[in-house]
Amino acid sequence: MMTYQAANRWIENELEHSLIHPHPAINYSPAPLEKAGSTGIRELLVENIFTNCGSGSWCDAAFSQLKENVTRDYFSNDWTVIFLASEETAEKISLPTIAEKLNDVRDAFGLSMAALADILKASRASVYNWFENETPSEVFVQRIETLYGIAREWQTKNPYHYAPGKLMKQKLGDGPSMFERLSREELNLDEIRSGMDSLLVLMKKQRERMDRAKARSAKAPADIEGHRELLERLTGSVTADK
Repeated sequence: MMTYQAANRWIENELEHSLIHPHPAINYSPAPLEKAGSTGIRELLVENIFTNCGSGSWCDAAFSQLKENVTRDYFSNDWTVIFLASEETAEKISLPTIAEKLNDVRDAFGLSMAALADILKASRASVYNWFENETPSEVFVQRIETLYGIAREWQTKNPYHYAPGKLMKQKLGDGPSMFERLSREELNLDEIRSGMDSLLVLMKKQRERMDRAKARSAKAPADIEGHRELLERLTGSVTADK
């Protein structure tokens, strides 16, 4: 796979014109929708990329390279995203590694390594290897990308300075826990987003209990150790252990 910088140069040099006026053998349906990326680079959202050129042709090779340099965007109805940046901007920006994405997922929800392995549908040994920069297979890369997008969305919704931790395994109303929703073989984004809203309600109630406990601690400093233990019971572990 090309590096990020090379990918941007290749796309701009080889496909810049065709992104606006499609190459006769590389097409986009519907037309790409441009937006500003969160890191200052431009992004093109493309729902379908397809080619009608023959095998072995330049177009076939170009199409293959293009497909290697797109990612899924779970904030825009699952369109693919083509990153576009000047060479100068690209040199200043590095895309997160698999290990960094796994860390973001773990930190966003407060997951233990065992819990992270569960939602990835992988063994703990494999997950540890991915943290050491071993490349996962394509099926796991896709799941990591999906969970990374979900974690990013959750971080924008979560107004608190901590992760849900043990609340991840608490039943949400009449529905399953957030942990169970993230552990499904087929991830249902609508179900997960609904779970996020319910999880925030639980976290709000937890925060209110924490605030009341802190207020009591301030009024009774002699019993501060007892109140500290109460706070620990209210907040639970930092991680959602099995």
